[in-house]
Amino acid sequence: MVVEKLLNKSDDYVVTVGLGDTTKATGHKLYDVKADHITISVAGKSRKSMTTGYTENVSHFGDDSAALYEFKLKYLALLADSDVEDIKSSIEFW
Repeated sequence: MVVEKLLNKSDDYVVTVGLGDTTKATGHKLYDVKADHITISVAGKSRKSMTTGYTENVSHFGDDSAALYEFKLKYLALLADSDVEDIKSSIEFW
């Protein structure tokens, strides 16, 4: 559904993608993961936020997060029988 919304969005919509640390419920950093949020918005309407789920947080460096998210985009493109570059071209802000 996420890829479908990205690939079929109108030019009026703005799509942003962000990664954020999740709450570490254990308190000992046993589970260190990131969650993504994809927000689709258009002027005058409420925003719609979606996620593709959790991603392992290998480090706090941007390069590592980018490599992990690239893998996730390839996975989504495969499921949607699409191309990674088509998905990327629908996203205005990372």
